[in-house]
Amino acid sequence: RRVGLPGGLSVQICVHYGLAPGPRSSQMLEGLRERLERGEVLARQPYEYYLGKLEEVHGKPPPRPAEAMEEEGRGVAAGSVSEVRVWC
Repeated sequence: RRVGLPGGLSVQICVHYGLAPGPRSSQMLEGLRERLERGEVLARQPYEYYLGKLEEVHGKPPPRPAEAMEEEGRGVAAGSVSEVRVWC
């Protein structure tokens, strides 16, 4: 049996980068597979390891709306109603 990337990594990539499954997420996953075959990344690591390796190549993901508001100092007040978005 070939040792490879953990199952569910494509979903983690989509969540991390705010992507819908498609060509970009497939390219990122394939790039990790190629790096694994060349010995540039380790097998059997937690998702965070592979997401970190992707950030080395593709940069950090864009901030999500709540994170962007926090960075701008406009956090959501406790008990207030705000829009909820699902990132997957």
